[in-house]
Amino acid sequence: DWILEVTNVFLIRHPARVAASFAAKYDRPVLADIGFVQQLDLYRYLKAEGQSPVVIESADIRRDPAVMLQRLCAAIGLDFTPAMLSWPRGGHPQDGVWAPHWYGAVHASTGFAPAEGPLPALDGWRAGLARAAMPAYEALRAVAMQDDATLSLSVMCAVVGRQLEGLGAAEVNVALGLARSLRDSCKHFVVDRIMQQQT
Repeated sequence: DWILEVTNVFLIRHPARVAASFAAKYDRPVLADIGFVQQLDLYRYLKAEGQSPVVIESADIRRDPAVMLQRLCAAIGLDFTPAMLSWPRGGHPQDGVWAPHWYGAVHASTGFAPAEGPLPALDGWRAGLARAAMPAYEALRAVAMQDDATLSLSVMCAVVGRQLEGLGAAEVNVALGLARSLRDSCKHFVVDRIMQQQT
C-alpha cells in the first residue's frame, strides 16, 4: 500500500469553519463530503500499521506559523527555512482542476494569514454538519501537535485535574464551574472523569 511508503501529515480544521467554507462552494454537503471520518480512519489505519503520522491544526499554524512549521519539520525530518513562511502570488500546475473553485484566496496570498477569529455562528443543517464532524475532529485534535498556548492550557488542566481528584463530592461541586470552563478547551481525562461522576 503506497500510503505506508510515505510520511503522512494530517492537517485538520475545526468543523465549524469547514462547514461554513465548504457550504459556500458546495450545495448541501454531508459528513462524507468533508473528510473528517475518512481522516480519522486513515490515521487509525496508519497507527495500526506501525506508523507515527503527524496531526497539525490549521489554527495553530495561523497563530504562530514559524514555531509550528519548525515543529512540523522536526517531526518529519525536514530542515526548516524561513523561506517556508512566504511564497510568490499565484498558483502551481500541481494545484489541479479544482484550483479555480477552491484556491482563490491561496493564489492571492503571499504568506500566512493572521490568527483566525471566533468560530462562525452556524444554524440549521450547517450546524448539524459541524456537530456530526466533531467526534472525529476531537479524536484527531487530541493527538495533534500543540502550539505554546494550547500546551500551557493542557499543563494547567493537568494541575487542576490532580487537585480536583483529591476532593470530596461536596468540594468537587464547588469546583465544577472551573472544570466545565476548562473541559471544552483541554479535554483532560481527569477533568472529564470528575464531571462524568458528578452528572
